[in-house]
Amino acid sequence: MKKRFYSDTSIWLDFFEKRGEHGSSALKLINKIIEHEDIITYSIFVIKELKNLGYSDGELKEIFGLQN
Repeated sequence: MKKRFYSDTSIWLDFFEKRGEHGSSALKLINKIIEHEDIITYSIFVIKELKNLGYSDGELKEIFGLQN
């Protein structure tokens, strides 16, 4: 059975911005989830928060693999 992991904005920021030790931990967590073929979830609120922090629509599409 696949597990679901919810990731909030701070995890994505740690990962994308490679924020020190937290960035390394986020990368390890994401890689482990992928390795086990589990599922990473996030909400529209994460997208909105990242937009408020200055991430463009194009960057978010690239980061999350979003389609129109």
